[in-house]
Amino acid sequence: MQRNLDVLGSETFDVLVVGGGIVGACVARDAALRGLRVALVEKGDFAAGTSANSLKIVHGGLRYLQHLDFRRMRQSIRERSTWLRLAPHLIEPLPVLIPTHGFGTRGRTILRTALMVNDAVGYDRNRHLLPGRSLPPGRAVSRQECIDLVPELEGRPMSGGVLFYDAQMYSSERLVLEVLQGACDAGAVAANYVEVKAPLRSGGKTIGAQAHDSSSNQGLDIQARVIVNVAGPAAVSLAARFTNQPQPIKTTLSTAMNFVIAGSNHRVAFAVTGSSHDPNVVVHSGGRQLFVTPWRGRTLVGTAHYEYTGDPEHFELDGSDVERFLEEVNGALPARELAAEDIRLVHRGLLPAQGAGEPVRLAKHPIVVDHAAHGEPNLISALTVKFTTARLLAEQLTNLACAKLGRPGLDCRTSTTPLPGAPSDPVDAYSRRAAQQWSGTLEPDVIEHLVRTYGRLYETVLAHRTSDPEWNRRLAQGSPVIKAQVIHALRKEMAHSAEDIIARRTELGALGIGSDSVTHQVSRIVEAEREATAA
Repeated sequence: MQRNLDVLGSETFDVLVVGGGIVGACVARDAALRGLRVALVEKGDFAAGTSANSLKIVHGGLRYLQHLDFRRMRQSIRERSTWLRLAPHLIEPLPVLIPTHGFGTRGRTILRTALMVNDAVGYDRNRHLLPGRSLPPGRAVSRQECIDLVPELEGRPMSGGVLFYDAQMYSSERLVLEVLQGACDAGAVAANYVEVKAPLRSGGKTIGAQAHDSSSNQGLDIQARVIVNVAGPAAVSLAARFTNQPQPIKTTLSTAMNFVIAGSNHRVAFAVTGSSHDPNVVVHSGGRQLFVTPWRGRTLVGTAHYEYTGDPEHFELDGSDVERFLEEVNGALPARELAAEDIRLVHRGLLPAQGAGEPVRLAKHPIVVDHAAHGEPNLISALTVKFTTARLLAEQLTNLACAKLGRPGLDCRTSTTPLPGAPSDPVDAYSRRAAQQWSGTLEPDVIEHLVRTYGRLYETVLAHRTSDPEWNRRLAQGSPVIKAQVIHALRKEMAHSAEDIIARRTELGALGIGSDSVTHQVSRIVEAEREATAA
């Protein structure tokens, strides 16, 4: 991927996508695969907003049984399978344990029935998946097996549990980048740090957007026939600027928050009951479930949802919300007794909600607004709450864009076209071959990390080592991230700064390894690369 502002400012595009999160990347890829001329701009860095706030779980929608929402459950199961098929190196099965107790909605009988329904609704969940990516059926487990799987559960009043399988992302940020790479491979033009400021008009008609490139501090006009506004929380104010309407998207926003803490010995994700409540459930089962998820040597805990009343354009996490969630987590996990200093990182973002106040009612479905009713027939806006169904929402938005372009017959190909790095062989076998090929040059955990991050394209990263053997070196002890990834991020992935690389092109930031020493090393490489480019 390369920034090309000359092309961005000189061509007329069929579709301009505003927003570089997972939905924007999926729209750009979908539209480009249909043969449309596509541009995508993001005012910050790609995947720097809500898309990075994630428990890393690709949900199959089992909890929607509480809502009696079988349609959404079926959609989630189908989209989870699609991601496992499109990006097997970045998505893998995740076992999830739910302890059971009593004879009500948390009892063993009810939850075993729920698993049977889940397996029936997802009867085709493993179709066309590579070995190692299939999801086994759910099953009941004994109390002792629960404790063997999650020692922290010992001493809790439980009759046993049920075990089912969801899917987990190796990296949500890398998944966004790979979807965007797929869009660019299909012909899309993308640029980060380009902010849409206002509509571009001619003869009283919107013909694109006026934008500003922060890297050069220059303005540019981007001409496009249809604009798809998927700028996350900023979509609301952007739509208002285009339509001159005070509230063209009717929604409130809520803070979503997850903790990254030190890893533990459990091998599965598990659910515990928090003190807050889910106001959307039809079948009540006590407090909202929090999920404790093992992820790459760390533990993720979430998700908290609190009312947000600030400016979404300048979202800052309220310290009192962190304290509040920490108290809830400690109430649900007394064995951990977490203190503020135990929190390695706080993932946070803003999600659309139904109405104000608490408990927060998250929007059940994506919000899609065709602004023809507001005098902007070529502007579409959308907000969503789920990473899992981003591809499906993008298909809906691209269908709408095609209709506005007078080209409704273009078929969506995103559910069947693998992402650029997707290996055709089982990931474990691919990793073993890579380890044998690079034995004696790179350590096994480094090769495993490169394959899981870049898939079959991992050797494009290692190609940078031919100019400097130093690029084989790790950036931090205990981390498999090597210096070649920094150079690759700068030359091939539009990284601008050390923060871009630490937080989103590698997982140093997401794992809480972004120390001063690491930041200094990456900053030196960034500066040296800039000097070499300028020379």
